[in-house]
Amino acid sequence: MKISIPFALFAATAQAFAPATTRGSFGVVHTSNNANSILASPALDTTTSLNLFKKFKAKRAIKKGAKKGDDITKEEVRSLFYLWNDALATGDSRIVAKRYTKSPVLLATVSDTPRTDFDSVKDYFDAFLLKEPQGEIVEGFIHVDDGWASDVGIYEFTMGATGDKVRARYSYIYVQEGGVWKIQHHHSSVMPEEIAMGKAITEDEVRGLFSLWNDALATLEPKTVAERYAKEGVLLPTVSDVPRTDFAGIEDYFTNFLKNKPQGEILESNVMIGHNWCQDVGTYNFIQNG
Repeated sequence: MKISIPFALFAATAQAFAPATTRGSFGVVHTSNNANSILASPALDTTTSLNLFKKFKAKRAIKKGAKKGDDITKEEVRSLFYLWNDALATGDSRIVAKRYTKSPVLLATVSDTPRTDFDSVKDYFDAFLLKEPQGEIVEGFIHVDDGWASDVGIYEFTMGATGDKVRARYSYIYVQEGGVWKIQHHHSSVMPEEIAMGKAITEDEVRGLFSLWNDALATLEPKTVAERYAKEGVLLPTVSDVPRTDFAGIEDYFTNFLKNKPQGEILESNVMIGHNWCQDVGTYNFIQNG
């Protein structure tokens, strides 16, 4: 049986951080010390080749810098970021924490707690690395002084676990400890305009929210469907005269409605996007398979 029904969906936008660049396959990586062999590999696309070349230069620059005492060049400072990023790629929080000094200050992106020693830095990355983050410098400003250096700017992270991308402001201060340049101070924060204004959502993304709701119907689990609604959502359902205004009421409605194994298809859609909200109004068609 097919039923065509007018609908109105209203959603508030949500934002999530997550710092990284997506981890792709590197194909065949040459082990030669010649940088040109990396760029010339036929198995690599241009972007991947350049990223590998950056890492090659990073490791070579740090080795050179280790022989120069307290001196470090701007190129070598930038290389320290790529060493830290490579540490993230290992998925091992201990390796990441070792990139910091013994008494660091980490003001992390998704934590309110300052991290000031190895254990607390490791604890932060225990959770953060589950998102499989990889970062890329978008814009950076480097300063080198007597015995220390700083790198400040904007980076973008792609979460390999979800594909989400988030830009954030960053600042690193590097010092030598035991002859090795490490992170003394690291501050990372989500772009403030995204916090104040909310991350933009496109019309296609708004329409995609219906598909998520429709997929929830396909599970035949009332709880799964009810979780698609806001805590103070209002549901004026198709086959009930009772407005549903909380989780329990919405779950109760779908307990009966899902017995028909419904699946929907949008026939006509009109999307409107505002400040931290969006709506999708139109007509949809339901097929009941129960």
